[in-house]
Amino acid sequence: MPTSEDYKQMANRSAQLAIACSAPSVAQALLALGLEYMALAARLGAALVERNVGALIVGLFPLAWTNRHKILEAAAKHKIPAIYPEVAFASDGGLMSYAAGRAIYRKVAVDYVGKILGGANPADLPIQRPTTFELVINLKAAKALDLEVPLTLLAIADEVIE
Repeated sequence: MPTSEDYKQMANRSAQLAIACSAPSVAQALLALGLEYMALAARLGAALVERNVGALIVGLFPLAWTNRHKILEAAAKHKIPAIYPEVAFASDGGLMSYAAGRAIYRKVAVDYVGKILGGANPADLPIQRPTTFELVINLKAAKALDLEVPLTLLAIADEVIE
C-alpha cells in the first residue's frame, strides 16, 4: 500500500511530466485537486477557466475516480492538458497517466490472500509499496489539445495510445 510519501513523489514526477509536454506557463497554473475538489466538482470546467489553469494534475482519491468522466470531459472541453493517477484515465481519453504498475496490484492482493488463508495475522503483514510505475501517453488526446509530445517522453512511455 502506498504511503503519503509515495504519493508526494508520484505527484512531483507527475508535475514534471505535465510541465515537460505543456506550455511554459503551466508551472504557474497547476491546479491541485484536493480538499477543494468537492466544491469544484459541480462546476469543474468553469472553475478551470476562471482560474486560468494551464494544466491539471489529478490526485489519486475516490472522488476523482468516481467523477473521472466529468474531469476528462472538462479537461478536453477547455483544452487543458492533464496527468492522471490511473491508466484508465488515459485509456478513456485523458492525455497521460503515471501510476503504479497494474500487475503489482494483482500480485500484492494474491500474496496477501495466500498468506491470510495460510494463517497469517493481517496485522502482522508488512505494508508494501509499488516499485514500478507506468507512464501511458494518449496521442489522440495530445492531438486534440494541439500538443506535440516530446520524443524523449514518448521514448520512456510504457504505453502509447494512438
